[in-house]
Amino acid sequence: MNISIDHKDDLNAVITVNVAKTDYAPRVEKALKNYQKRANIPGFRPGKAPMGMIQKMYGSAVLVDEVNNFTSEALNNYLKENALEVLGQPVLSTDNENYDWTVTEDFKFRFDIGLSPKFDLNISKNDYFVKHVPAIDEDLVSKEVERSRQRYGNQVNTEIAEANDMLTVEAKELTDEGTVLEGGVQAEFPILLSAIKHEATQNAFIGQKAGAVVTADIFEVFDHNATEISTVLKISKETVSDLHKTFRFEVKEIKRQEPAEMNQEFFDKVYGENAVKTEAEFRAKVKEELKQFYASEADHALEHELFDTLLAKHPVSLPDSFLKRWLMDRHPDKFTAENVDSKYAPEAKYLRSTLFQEKVIADQELKIEDQDLLNASVNYTKRMFFGYNMNIPVSDYLETYAKEQLKDQNYRSRMLNMAIETKVINALKNMVTIEEKELPIDDFFKKMKEHSDRHHQQHEHAHDSEHEHEHSHEGAHSH
Repeated sequence: MNISIDHKDDLNAVITVNVAKTDYAPRVEKALKNYQKRANIPGFRPGKAPMGMIQKMYGSAVLVDEVNNFTSEALNNYLKENALEVLGQPVLSTDNENYDWTVTEDFKFRFDIGLSPKFDLNISKNDYFVKHVPAIDEDLVSKEVERSRQRYGNQVNTEIAEANDMLTVEAKELTDEGTVLEGGVQAEFPILLSAIKHEATQNAFIGQKAGAVVTADIFEVFDHNATEISTVLKISKETVSDLHKTFRFEVKEIKRQEPAEMNQEFFDKVYGENAVKTEAEFRAKVKEELKQFYASEADHALEHELFDTLLAKHPVSLPDSFLKRWLMDRHPDKFTAENVDSKYAPEAKYLRSTLFQEKVIADQELKIEDQDLLNASVNYTKRMFFGYNMNIPVSDYLETYAKEQLKDQNYRSRMLNMAIETKVINALKNMVTIEEKELPIDDFFKKMKEHSDRHHQQHEHAHDSEHEHEHSHEGAHSH
């Protein structure tokens, strides 16, 4: 066996593997003997069929398998022994010979490979970034206090409906002539007036008392949401379009969310028993939470800008033609000759981002420890509970839950990606200059909106399945 490499350029090479009969013959012989031991052929005792018959029945298939297996192993060993950092996996060259396996004894296989690009980091304290943080004014604190009072308040019955009230109504389907439809749909359900988007329809309910009757378009009441209409009327979604649109709504009850009083009971509900004892302490606590929340938002925006800007400073070249061939070879169901050019762009963008991360990891000698994985899992779990509007559990339980989740390999892989991103971002922050600037809250909101729109526009075509972005240089590629 002989292997050689021909570097076409900095990013592309061809590896030639010469396979002689002496390389694969022992493997073929061993495989055929195993077939012989397991063979159950009529006329022969199990395992006693003549080798000539086994050779005739299985010889060609075994030869192809063993030559391919030997070649694959030799190629992979060559890549490891020579520390070649390749992108994707080797692909058979298009100019390989078509062998007659019944007569050929020596083989030559050529493989195209894409090489990972070499580049230096161009990052220093001259790279300047601004972290915008908001000035938390008393008006914002007051609004948040009022939201808390509403959230922890009580529903009370009231006489006259206002725009934020909840009405319980009995609805009956009407005919085109305005009479109750015999056999039509009838149901009792609640309506939150502030959720009615059609202004005229909302105004028809405002000012009404219990016992009042309102005639309105059921589709306008629920903003033409067929799912919601089917739920409140207890009918199948498929039959919603068959409804008469006009319904008679009789107001049965009007409830209003009354804000909680600023007392100890309210303070305890929000922050726990005796954690806050005065309105001034409560407002100070709210202000500190707002600072932390918006500081996190500001940090998130800074991290996006930091990474995207520094990545753009490193226009890494890739073996594009090879990678397109590899994608079509690896995922023929998704990448074809007709669509590979358009679908390649997000793949290349993801790969450049990954290579940049790997370079930072290598240059800064970053290590991903078990604690980094646990921190990523804990933070992810916190966000998950928050997203489900669940109270965040106590820290001991949270850590136990996060550890348990890490036993799943797919989940662990996702946390590894998050831990790597965190390590890289923190390293980049230490390499550049960051100035903090305070903005009035409205200006801060505007700045965050601009960032969000710009970031989503830049990443709207990003690939959403990270597991499809593969590299074989696992030593350097930490994903």
